[in-house]
Amino acid sequence: VIRGNIELAQMSSNALDYSDRLQDAIKAADRADALTSQLLALSRKARLEATTVDLPLFWNGFRSIIPRITSASIRVDVDVHPDAATLYCDANQLEVALINLIVNARDAIDGPGKISITCRPATKTDLAMFGLSVDRPYCMIEIRDSGSGIPAGNLSKVVEPFFTTKAVGQGTGLGLPMVKGFCEQSNGSLVIESDPTGTTVRLALPATDSRHIT
Repeated sequence: VIRGNIELAQMSSNALDYSDRLQDAIKAADRADALTSQLLALSRKARLEATTVDLPLFWNGFRSIIPRITSASIRVDVDVHPDAATLYCDANQLEVALINLIVNARDAIDGPGKISITCRPATKTDLAMFGLSVDRPYCMIEIRDSGSGIPAGNLSKVVEPFFTTKAVGQGTGLGLPMVKGFCEQSNGSLVIESDPTGTTVRLALPATDSRHIT
């Protein structure tokens, strides 16, 4: 409602006199919208519209986003296993979750570095690590960065709402909690591993094909 009224105000005859203020108001409304979505996701009360997500098609579209949220000094490799065919989750929230994780990986790298993204069917070993049942299929999405890692004392805190090590104004502390909430609301799970050579975030999300679990 707020954004719609601002856009109507931009169409008025004297809108040019207030163009900067109106544009700032739109940015503020967009930030509020994003923040509300994150709060709903981390509280697991977001309205998710789970559908079958064709992973090859999804990644073909998502690859075009990656250069816009990373830097030229960071190499990004995406490896999608041919057997990782379909997920069952909210495609829009999956995209938001991946953007959050890639931005975190980018920020963890000081200078040139590498982000590796892999997508594959989950094995029984994976499911045991996540504490998930082998009675249904899952897919693993892993994002690994070459940053300096998360201090051991902070590793358990990074999924807590509003916890952040970023400077004031550079992070809300809601990115990882939102991703965790999305995974859990989707009947999946999240595991984070880190050492001085980098951090790996693993998502386990429901898939639709169990033939490749071993």
